[in-house]
Amino acid sequence: MKKDILVVCNKNEKSVSLQQIPLEVRELFEPAPGHTFVSVDFKQAEYRTLAGLSGDENMIEILNSDQDFYKLAASKTFHKNYEDITPEDRDKVKTIFLGVMYDMSAYGVAERLNISEDEANDLIDSWNAQFPKAAAFKERVKYYVKENGKTPQVFGRYRDFGNPNELDDTQIKEGFNTVIQSTTADLLKIAMVMSDKSLKERDLGKMVLTLHDELLFEIKDEKLEEALTILPDVMSEAVRRNKNWPIFKASVNHDKNWKEASK
Repeated sequence: MKKDILVVCNKNEKSVSLQQIPLEVRELFEPAPGHTFVSVDFKQAEYRTLAGLSGDENMIEILNSDQDFYKLAASKTFHKNYEDITPEDRDKVKTIFLGVMYDMSAYGVAERLNISEDEANDLIDSWNAQFPKAAAFKERVKYYVKENGKTPQVFGRYRDFGNPNELDDTQIKEGFNTVIQSTTADLLKIAMVMSDKSLKERDLGKMVLTLHDELLFEIKDEKLEEALTILPDVMSEAVRRNKNWPIFKASVNHDKNWKEASK
């Protein structure tokens, strides 16, 4: 590190989130001498989890494409040519995807996009028609939570909401989001273990930090190119459960401080 950093915490706080460390402070974090920070970040990780669990071929096809994900999804949803998709079209689809994860109402979508509820309903219907298996999977999960008071098990883990007769709509909605987020988190843990193992076997470096869908590694300078080549493939293969799942694509960046490496 460039200088000693004293993190002062409120005495009532039990923990400090790494997300709360501001960018100007992250710039002060440097790797050990002779090493470089490498950041690997999964793109649209939760959507890839949803596509894999639901087996939605349309979503998988779009996620596996090299084209801009939201633009391609918008072209399918609005039945327009890819090159004709406007920034407004892209923003609409991006908001709908976010709405799916949090089961946003037509009113919520309308408020975010500053459109009428009727138009928001049409957008949601178009999304459901374009990604029918993902939409059906969401409803199945919500029904399971409503009937059982807990989420379906993925990797043997589940969230218990209590008596199913006492659940409210918010908890049922949370159930679906929990399945997607917790499964994605578990997949990331698998990627952490496999990537760190691969680095150590090759004496390239080690993993030092995970933050959401990003993993941060400390790599030996003389082996940087090798690490940049193998890390995305190792992580992608680690989280892809079978050949029918979408490819988990990762963006890679590197630098001599945490802030720049994570850009």
